[in-house]
Amino acid sequence: MSIAPMMGDLKRTVAPTLLPITMDEAKWAIQTLDDDEINIPLMDKIYEAVDVVERDSHRQLLTQTWQLTRERFPSGDFELHKFPVASVTSVTYMLNGVLTTLSSSTYQTKLTGFPGIIRPKLGYYWPVADSGLLEAVTVTWVAGYASASLLRADYACAKGAVLYALRHLWSGCPLDDNYWAMIYRLRPV
Repeated sequence: MSIAPMMGDLKRTVAPTLLPITMDEAKWAIQTLDDDEINIPLMDKIYEAVDVVERDSHRQLLTQTWQLTRERFPSGDFELHKFPVASVTSVTYMLNGVLTTLSSSTYQTKLTGFPGIIRPKLGYYWPVADSGLLEAVTVTWVAGYASASLLRADYACAKGAVLYALRHLWSGCPLDDNYWAMIYRLRPV
């Protein structure tokens, strides 16, 4: 079965609630340890730095929920490009004007590796969704690690990359070869 490219609208519906670095680590990175007045703008920059690292590494650092919407089911597999895939929440589609949830007993998933894959089980096929709708089919999944400690060997790399990105965003320091070495280590193979 061929793998169809990810086409459709992709959006994050639930952002991470945890961060891979602490406020103290962030203040150390920008070389400001005792200034509590910068906490709110610094927190905004921490979230932005995490987004930069996730974009550059093609890896979601901490748990977040994503939705891919399409006009119809693919001719092959769904590819989930937000990695690592922790779980598939649902596959829904419009059938005769009614939102219908596809039974998970009719499809299989490959959550390890990149990208994550959803494919009909042997003997099953994707149903036909209502035509003429831009959002007739929706896949919802959770990507990322449940905690910073689950990044395991990649944790130091992810944390370092976020600190580099934060320093870059806060003070305009360039993202140097050290940053890119960490990013390449984080990228899925």
